Order: sequence, then C-alpha cells, then structure tokens
Amino acid sequence: MGSIVAWQLAVALSVAVSRVFSSKAMIGVAVIWTALTFLMVWANWLIALQLVTAWGSVGLLMVVFGERPSIASKSGCAGNMQLQVNGSVAAESATVDLPSPLTVAPDEAGAVTTKEANATETRSVTATIASLLAGARAVETSNTMLQGFNKAMGDINDGLQIQIDKVEANREISMQLLLRMRREAIQNYAREIAIPHLVHFTRCENLPGILDRGLMSISTCSKEGVAFVRNDSDRRDGQPNGISLSIAFPNYLMFYKYRMQTGADWAVLLISPSVLWEKDCAFYSHNAADARVSREPLDKMKSSQAFRDMFVEEPGAREPSLRRFDPSDPQAEILVFETVPSAYIEAVAFETREARARYMHLMGGIESFYAGTSKGLFGSRSKARVN
Repeated sequence: MGSIVAWQLAVALSVAVSRVFSSKAMIGVAVIWTALTFLMVWANWLIALQLVTAWGSVGLLMVVFGERPSIASKSGCAGNMQLQVNGSVAAESATVDLPSPLTVAPDEAGAVTTKEANATETRSVTATIASLLAGARAVETSNTMLQGFNKAMGDINDGLQIQIDKVEANREISMQLLLRMRREAIQNYAREIAIPHLVHFTRCENLPGILDRGLMSISTCSKEGVAFVRNDSDRRDGQPNGISLSIAFPNYLMFYKYRMQTGADWAVLLISPSVLWEKDCAFYSHNAADARVSREPLDKMKSSQAFRDMFVEEPGAREPSLRRFDPSDPQAEILVFETVPSAYIEAVAFETREARARYMHLMGGIESFYAGTSKGLFGSRSKARVN
C-alpha cells in the first residue's frame, strides 16, 4: 500500500511541476499519465485511482490558479468575435471609424480576428496532438523497456532453474554414490566375518502370510489389511515400520519369554544375509529399545560403522565362545524398513517334528527342519556355541 501512495504522489508532483511551464503542459502530462495508466496498470481499481489522481490534480491546480479552459465563441447578432482568455473578455468595438488608408474595415478586422483565433486553436490542437504523440512514444518506449526487462528476468530465472536442477541432480548422484559405498562396505565386512544367515522368530500362524507375501512390518500389515499375530504388543523401540532380525542366532532371552507365555507353535526363519546390503537397514549393537542406541539419529544407525559396532571386540565385551559373526550383545538387532520377499527365506526351523509336519505343506520347496525342544535355535546361544 505504501508503494501505491508513493506512486500517486509522483503522479501529482509531475502534474504540479508541468504547471510551472504552462497549463497546456500540465494537461499534456495528465494525458500522458492517462495513456500510461491504460497501458501499464492491470488492476481496474488502480486504473480508477490513478485517473482520479491525475485529473484531480489538474482540477485542483486550475482552481488554485483561478483558471478555466479557453473557449472561443461568436456573437450571431452583432457579428463580432469575443475571445475569453484566463477569465477576461475582449470584445470588438461596434463603433466604425471613417475609412483611411491605415484603417482596416470592420469586416476585414473580423476576418483577421477569426483567422487568428482559428490559427490559435489549430496551434493548440497541434500542440495537444504533439503531446499525445510524445506520450504515446514514451509509453511505447516504456513498454519496450518493460518487455526487455521481463525477457531479461525470464532469462535469469531460466538460468537459475538450470543451476538448481544441476545442483539437485548432483545431490541425487552424491546421495546414490554414498548409499552405494555404504552398502558395499557393509557387504564386504559381512563377507569378511562370514555371516551365515539372519534369523527371525514368529508364531507358525503367521507362516502362510509370510511365505505368500513376504516378511512385512507391523505398519505394512496394518496398511494392507494382512492378518497376523503380534509377538510384542508394546513395541518399545517405537518403530513399528521396522522388521526385527538378528544375526546368526535369535534373541534367545526374548524368544524364550514369548514361548513360555503361549502354547503355540513357533518357527525360526533363516534369511539370506544379502538383506544387509540390499535392503534399507539400521544396525543396533543392543536392543533397539535400549537407551544406549534408541536416542541416536536413524541415519547414524544405518551407517557401516553402526554395523561394525555390533561386533565390538573390547576386552570383556564378548564371550570367548562366540564366533566372529556373532554380535557381542545377544539382543543386538537389525531393523529392516522394507518388506523382505519370501525369496530371501532360505530355511524354516521348527522346534518339534509335529510342528514341522503341520506346516510342511506351506514350504513350497523351502528347506525345513526341526531343532528339538529347547535345542539349537530354540535354546541359548552360549549353549549352542559351546556344543
């Protein structure tokens, strides 16, 4: 609003300055502003405002200077010409002098006066037309300059957009490169310590859905309307969009607690270690709900260093019986933020022969075996490693 008021003040000031020269100049300036208004102002209320400002200034200044527009009129009765200029009236005398060589006859005088009036009017019209033409040329020049300015700004915007696109493309390339390097580092270390498989324990009621549609997170199952039986109703790690996996051996402390709470059949899925570098994973050297890791940024937990930290070899941190691919903490886990297709499942372990027989028809070529009650993958890791 401040810029609009300033613009109107500029209009009024230009009209006032032009009056210093002449009233015709003032009217010419107002005419120019009128032309500029129609050509350059696009909002209707601004057009009205600017016209009111320009012509209102003209009217106000004419009142201040005691002027009104020049009007030429003829008297039909006497045949004399009256010229009204700046509020004064000059009338030709009706008295006729005796002819003389130096005296002009009344008819001739009237003709001369009429010619002078016509000439004056013609000059006034010509000056007005010249002012209008000058204003039109000024408007055309301004319009050309405006078009040039708009083109220049368009070129600048195009150049900036090209640079932004390049930056975004480079950023995307950099992110893809960093992701590739991170996954290669994880793959190389996983192969270096010879991780045999990942594991996930679940109730056997979930096997039909898992073997048909893959291993899904709680959030994905709920979103897609897949029925399932949950192990942990609390999900204290606060990440229901993550699938919990362990390396080589289940979190036997938690697994034992769940098995004791129900009389259901349980299965342990053996999953290809390629999930570690082919899927979106986060690595926790302790339980993901543990305060030592739960407060860390997720991106940090997806790093190759976080993966290496699961196998820390500080004195006293690892049991002597552990193999190189065993995480130091038996509750260390991996959260996978993508569905793990059933093609990654290499085998399914059952605790008893009866349980294996009940679900054998679902395997579809996937290897299966029974481990024995509280033995192997259904026992403690320390006991399994000693044996």
